[in-house]
Amino acid sequence: MLILIIIVLLAYIFTLKIILEKNRKNDIYYRKIPTKDSPAYVGKVLKGHADGNDIISTILDLNMRGFIDISTKNINGKLRRELLCTGKNKNTELEEHEIFLID
Repeated sequence: MLILIIIVLLAYIFTLKIILEKNRKNDIYYRKIPTKDSPAYVGKVLKGHADGNDIISTILDLNMRGFIDISTKNINGKLRRELLCTGKNKNTELEEHEIFLID
């Protein structure tokens, strides 16, 4: 009787593992942004307003695209972040709100 219970339990665990593996493979994960729009614009469209997370995401996006440089400096014994413009031509490739944020 005990052997039968163990066999049924193992079959149940094996079946559950197969179902979970199948569902895990169907998940879609995007490594790259699926649109060229800035995070602030997408936040405005989806939520109706841009919040602090959207602004921080836009700053990181501008850093990734090479318009600003984020560095860390030690000032008076404290680590501080510094944002520097890289000098890349911002007037041709950026939207108005991104230029405003850089300025």
